[in-house]
Amino acid sequence: MGLTGPVAAVRQMAQEYRVYFKVEEDGDDYLIESSHKMNLLNPKMEVVRCFGVEYNAEELSEAIFMEMKRTVTQ
Repeated sequence: MGLTGPVAAVRQMAQEYRVYFKVEEDGDDYLIESSHKMNLLNPKMEVVRCFGVEYNAEELSEAIFMEMKRTVTQ
């Protein structure tokens, strides 16, 4: 999910999802430093699981599949 809007609203969402961001401005240019994690959300928009950079593509796809399967059986 990408966020845009007023800085206060983005900061609030960042806190709620426990992610980090910082804007570095350099004249007309800017860089955004941010957390490197992915939140998997259920249909109610609740965080089910967090994934970091330690997962390779195969592990990530398997873990997401297992969470989806678990959600369907509940």
